[in-house]
Amino acid sequence: MHEAITLMVVDDEPLTRRKLRSFRLAEHGYKIIGEAENGVQALEQIDRLKPDIILADIGMPVMDGLELLMQIQKRNEPPKVIMLTCYEDFTKAQTAIRLGAFDYLTKLLLSEEDLLRGLDKAARQLRKERNAAEQTIRFMLQELILFPSERILSQLQQIPFKPRQFALATIRADLTADQWLIASYPLLETVCEPYRSIVIRMPERLWSILFVSFAENDTCNFHSWCAQQCSSFSSIMSGSLERNHYLMSFIPVRYRVMELFKAYKESVELFDSGFYLDQGKLLQEHDNRTFAADSIKPLESKTESIRKAVAERDYKEASSGIREWLELTKQLQPHPDHIKELGKEIVIIVAGHVGMYGSHYEPLLLELKPSLIGRLTTALHHSEVFDAMQTLTEFVHLLNSSPLTMRTEIKKAIHYIHKHYRDIDITSAAEYVNLSPSWFKTLFRKETGVSFHEFVQSYQLEMAKQLMVTTDMKVYEVAEAVGITNPRYFSRLFTKSFSVPPLDYRKQNGSLFIP
Repeated sequence: MHEAITLMVVDDEPLTRRKLRSFRLAEHGYKIIGEAENGVQALEQIDRLKPDIILADIGMPVMDGLELLMQIQKRNEPPKVIMLTCYEDFTKAQTAIRLGAFDYLTKLLLSEEDLLRGLDKAARQLRKERNAAEQTIRFMLQELILFPSERILSQLQQIPFKPRQFALATIRADLTADQWLIASYPLLETVCEPYRSIVIRMPERLWSILFVSFAENDTCNFHSWCAQQCSSFSSIMSGSLERNHYLMSFIPVRYRVMELFKAYKESVELFDSGFYLDQGKLLQEHDNRTFAADSIKPLESKTESIRKAVAERDYKEASSGIREWLELTKQLQPHPDHIKELGKEIVIIVAGHVGMYGSHYEPLLLELKPSLIGRLTTALHHSEVFDAMQTLTEFVHLLNSSPLTMRTEIKKAIHYIHKHYRDIDITSAAEYVNLSPSWFKTLFRKETGVSFHEFVQSYQLEMAKQLMVTTDMKVYEVAEAVGITNPRYFSRLFTKSFSVPPLDYRKQNGSLFIP
């Protein structure tokens, strides 16, 4: 729903003004906010009323429509002007178009439909130009925040965009919230003269909300308005998202637009202070904290214990060690950068060990490793570190059932299974490694501890688990994609293996595609 387009009527004939007022303009999104009898009176009101469209008669005393049009065109962001003419004014109407009038209408037999048609045409163009200008301002503000320069500031001022003061909120969102923000950021933008908020998308799942005021000597009222807006934004996001997977920081009023870069930097730094706090909290300057340098030492020691357990192939001890490491991070709360680096080191320890000795889960880890490293690198909240390391713990636990040393033929067969698990049987696998099916069957169970059929089925279900949280495929489509053609049988297998039905697993693990 668009806001009403505001109109000013400029005509020396009272009957014409009365006729225009009688039309059902409000029902179609138009509102007359001012009237004038000539161009001089109109100029006195335009700067105060700021109409979107002016309906002006060409022939008026004191100052006619053409002179009024020329004066209007000298202004920054002039309103659209539609000239009202008589039949004999055709030459003047053409002159008006050359001078910048948007359109002209003959007023003698002007109907409501004719006027609305002309207004709708002007309104569409007006909204198109405003949207383009808004995108330009948004882009230039983003550039000013990231790469401040006097050149960009000068271009903004020429638009013109000259706020007297500003404040800045920055939102850090997880992927689900990030998608919601992409679709919903217009809800967060408000105009409350002389204030407004502008939502700007930033790198790395960050969004900034720039609050600006165009009034002078109004800091207290502006600060109160900003605080109210932040509270409203938090309510909107909390009400729209199943989980409060976002943080918001707030930097109070500043007076120079060139300070945007510094304000943004400070707002992002506040996220370190909110790393261990509940998500959804508004972080402010008083929340800023320091981290004890020696709080990382117990975690470094525990990391070495995990390294030793992995090297000795004591995977039960290793997975237990990772869980204890996670509990220590919550208790000691070291600097976020430190635990992210140690978390990546543990991932590399496990990956390097598996790569050295081989495992039928090695291809799964090859897919998992970059994902875990990426999640730890970009984590802006402890819950993200916890989720990534919990995934690693589950993988290490799998190694208990997977001897890391095995015959070359079986390792080769496992790689074959990983490529062809959707449509494979024991005969084709045995032929691939040049063994008889009967001997291959015996050797496979001896080396892996499970039958060929159980191994393939286990891997199919692991792949299905990934598809359930990374795609919007239906359950039967996932079943077909991994090679289990009966969807009911697939659902029973999935539930038995993971103690949860497929759709419930998708919901519990935060699929990006759940509406």
